[in-house]
Amino acid sequence: MSPHDPAPACPLAALLAEALVLIERRSAADVAMRDAVEAWKVGAARRAVEEISATLEHLAARACDHRPTSREGALFAIVLAAAEADALATCDDTQSERVHRRLRRHLYALRAFLETGDTRVPAPVSAYWMRAETDPHAALAG
Repeated sequence: MSPHDPAPACPLAALLAEALVLIERRSAADVAMRDAVEAWKVGAARRAVEEISATLEHLAARACDHRPTSREGALFAIVLAAAEADALATCDDTQSERVHRRLRRHLYALRAFLETGDTRVPAPVSAYWMRAETDPHAALAG
């Protein structure tokens, strides 16, 4: 990459844009489901809501593999981390490990984005609560 190349786009900001489109489509399908009179229209709208919801779940799962490189991406990671925390509080034991792993990935990604220059969590505090060697992204860094 030369100094004249544009900076790579933030992958989380791109996923945020994708999520926005999907959520708008899901809202429209939800309205169509409520307003439909014929059973086949209700069924079609319900399937659309379910498919879009599943796609949003997959998008959220993909998002935890990336670190934000923009404020929009960092904000999206915060929203997703909050959703993971809510899910962790209400999920059954079979899902708790997966949700906890995703939540930790979001939090470490946010920390990496926010720690710039001299702005860092003091080493003793970090070592006590959020050790760098337990960063799930460290294995992905190359």
